Amino acid sequence: MLGLGNSVSASQYLGGFSDPTSLSGLQIWLKNDTGITTASSAAASDGDKVYGWADASGNENDASASSQRFEYIASEGGILSTPALGNSILNLPQLTFSDFSIFMKIKFSSISSGASDIFALDKDNTVNFFRIQNATQIKAKVNYSSATSWTTSTISVDTYYNINVTRTGSSGSVYIDGVQQDDTKNVNSNTFYVDRIGSVFNGVIKNFIVYDRLLTDDERADVNTFMAGI
Repeated sequence: MLGLGNSVSASQYLGGFSDPTSLSGLQIWLKNDTGITTASSAAASDGDKVYGWADASGNENDASASSQRFEYIASEGGILSTPALGNSILNLPQLTFSDFSIFMKIKFSSISSGASDIFALDKDNTVNFFRIQNATQIKAKVNYSSATSWTTSTISVDTYYNINVTRTGSSGSVYIDGVQQDDTKNVNSNTFYVDRIGSVFNGVIKNFIVYDRLLTDDERADVNTFMAGI
């Protein structure tokens, strides 16, 4: 069976939330320590190159890599990219969104300045991405030539963060560990395309979750509490 391996069971929270599948609109969930596989579709062991990461949402939006692969880090239940590995990537089926809520639990080993550290993007179109622009800025293009930036609290290396980016209509917001960063910004209302995570990135990804709607404040808090416990 694809994806056998260590699996983390969620604690039950008040309000009926147990894990990200409790909320409507879940499109993809790359779950830590679950469904991370090798070229033979076997569960990855520590240090193995990652060829796949099964979607735990039930939508079969599985991630895969034919080259530029991450490594599995068993002690952290996530996938690692380093300069020695090159620009590690995982490709996704083409996902399209009007409104969205994207969550990622991520740790940076280094943070570059400029067009790097991309954690959600469309590989065929350079006007769809979210990235860490530098240690105090997140930048995005949402199917538009002009970029939008949010000033953030300092993002330190070797520290896990729950990064959440959202859009409803033309309004985009960024949260780190549940705290809104900067103001809500105008990011236009064009369709947002995502089919890759990674690219020029140095660090570990433990979770990647996307909903096709804006979550309520309580729902967002539930997901952040869940992510913080991983």
